[in-house]
Amino acid sequence: MKKIGVILAGVSVFALAACEMDDETVGTLGGAAIGAGLGMAVSSDDDKEEGALIGGGLGAIIGNSLARDRSGRTSNEQAAAQTNNQQNSRHDGVLAAHNFALQTALENGAPERWRYQGASGTIYPTNTWVEYGLRCRGFDSVWSDQGQAGTNPGKACRQPNGFWKQI
Repeated sequence: MKKIGVILAGVSVFALAACEMDDETVGTLGGAAIGAGLGMAVSSDDDKEEGALIGGGLGAIIGNSLARDRSGRTSNEQAAAQTNNQQNSRHDGVLAAHNFALQTALENGAPERWRYQGASGTIYPTNTWVEYGLRCRGFDSVWSDQGQAGTNPGKACRQPNGFWKQI
């Protein structure tokens, strides 16, 4: 009987640390703790440990299921969300490579190539002028990625901090 009390106390402390856990883990642990407590409460004095184990197991299954339903995400949806995060990360990398090349090309006034995970391109500086006291340049950004290609014209002016800002 004391063993089960210690186990329940441990599960309760573990569940209180749920700030770092996802909904399914919290639901599983919470369901197990509640199920074990109910299993002990409805069992005879001789069967308290078995009641706690059976109640804890059933509670964990029910708690997990409820948490999954509540979060509204299936394993497939979670995988899709992870894939979306990876695509966003790749997009951020492509953008960073392009922007670094853009800064270099505009500063040097010479074409600058960039490449990131299969995407690539070249920044071609074009004309130069002064606007509001700032040195400005036009450019053409030629790129290809995943079977698509394009050219995007743009303009940027060198800011007092040394960076080129697109206008």
